[in-house]
Amino acid sequence: MQKKKLLSLCLASIICASAALLPATAAQDISSAQSVCDVSLNASALPKPEPLKQPFSIYLYDVENQVACNGVDLFLDAQYQWDFSLLDQLEACEGSDLGKRLAHTSMLEIFQADDSKYRYEFYELGIKVTQYSPGPGAGTESQSQAVEKSYLVDSDGYKAFQKTLNEAMEQAPLVPSWLALMRGTNAQSIRFIASDEQQEYSYEADPNSNFLLIFDSLKEFLVVPGSAEKMDKGFKLRDAAHVQIEFFNGITYNVWCGDKNLLIYSSDLDYGLKYQLEPSQEGVYLEELNRMAQGERYNPPTAKPVIYLYPEEEQTISVKLSFQGILATTIPAYQNGWQVLARPDGTLTNLSDGQQYSYLFWDGSTKVPWDISEGFVVKAEEIESFLREKLSFLGLNESELSEFLSYWLPELRQSPYCLISFAGDEYDHIAPLEISPKPDHLLRVHMVWQPLSAPIQLPPQQLIPFEREGFTVVEWGGTKVRA
Repeated sequence: MQKKKLLSLCLASIICASAALLPATAAQDISSAQSVCDVSLNASALPKPEPLKQPFSIYLYDVENQVACNGVDLFLDAQYQWDFSLLDQLEACEGSDLGKRLAHTSMLEIFQADDSKYRYEFYELGIKVTQYSPGPGAGTESQSQAVEKSYLVDSDGYKAFQKTLNEAMEQAPLVPSWLALMRGTNAQSIRFIASDEQQEYSYEADPNSNFLLIFDSLKEFLVVPGSAEKMDKGFKLRDAAHVQIEFFNGITYNVWCGDKNLLIYSSDLDYGLKYQLEPSQEGVYLEELNRMAQGERYNPPTAKPVIYLYPEEEQTISVKLSFQGILATTIPAYQNGWQVLARPDGTLTNLSDGQQYSYLFWDGSTKVPWDISEGFVVKAEEIESFLREKLSFLGLNESELSEFLSYWLPELRQSPYCLISFAGDEYDHIAPLEISPKPDHLLRVHMVWQPLSAPIQLPPQQLIPFEREGFTVVEWGGTKVRA
């Protein structure tokens, strides 16, 4: 999978390297950790997530320069299965004297689907590992807890491990470390205030709503490497949207986003951090936050995949979706699958409630990286004609095409340009479908797109048309990516 190349810029304004100077939303986890380290002479592997507790996101941190990157692709194999062999390659034994903390690629965090996480802090001679339970917003009675251990690791394996992590940090898009450190179950509320200060909208923590997905979207502001500046508390960005995040521990984040810059304050520190936004995203985040301040429904990144069933005769059909992420909305309600009576015209009757539907609907969020090394860069005013041509070629009929356009055009037109690519086999790995009886032909059109403020160069993608024959299943949907 091809990674995107970043601008080569000099690092500026070196910020604190010590974890003690992190905002309390992150530092509280460290201070509450109970050290249970025991010296052991038996070499073993480092602790890592259980295979059944699927990770949701993974971040690598350069704490000294206050940036982080999404490290999901370090832990995926060719079949998009979670693979922690990178951690297994280190021979480790418990010990206390780890030496000095490493200066740059200094920490790794693996957030799991329930918002529990593993933190790996890197020192000269070894790694400190802390396991955190979900925060108060998870809906459980127990408060967030942490258990910490320190491990000495073998020198040669550690060098190879660090080389892999450093290369990932050098190549990946970067986000502010304070935002990446946040956990949704530690948050109590989010308030969006428009740049004109005339509109605002608030969301309260609710594990049964889209709150965690909305919260997670705030961790993905792409910034220019080396652009972090330490600012006095009185500094503000003009004409900027404002996001206020209240945490259960009493800490407040204030995030200001303008056309070209991002500013973050934490109420427990006497300074803030200002970043330059990645040039291709200038103006994009500001528009998104202004829409959120108007109370517009948040669309998860993987939005509105809809599934049409066209059997040759009326019959009962079972559909199961194994999405490698978090489902937000399903219509009808997903109950370990959908059971429907399908007719040749596509009409579906849900067997659990007798209601009729035109298709099966789902959306959600996943951090699996997408390959958009090939595709199309399209002007906003040309998107409709582009999609009509490409989607017809791929095999959507007029009704499906019309529904696709009515859903996606309003959002696609909000940016001057869009990068559009159509996912291949990777989508089948991320969201496999199991349909019984098995269809004769299955068409899955999944548009992966990125809003752009200016055009970029991209090799065109070769598309393959689809022939509809026999029992046919058609799905269309899309995922919005930020890098």
